Amino acid sequence: MIRISTLAIGLVLSVTVSAFAAENQPSQTSSQKAQSKEACRSKCEAQFNEYKCTEGVAPMHGPCEQFNECLQDCD
Repeated sequence: MIRISTLAIGLVLSVTVSAFAAENQPSQTSSQKAQSKEACRSKCEAQFNEYKCTEGVAPMHGPCEQFNECLQDCD
């Protein structure tokens, strides 16, 4: 009986500690998300710079279609 009580108390404590740790995790702020999105978009633009692609306009060749997919992945 004592073992069951001890196990139950241990389980409750471990769940409580896990929940407390999860609440204290810093979440990304909107400015951090915007910065990472801009960094991703800049990476796409640098990668496809030589093809002179523009967002949303995909001529019928692969690189600009890939450029648009890269930008969509950033969002």
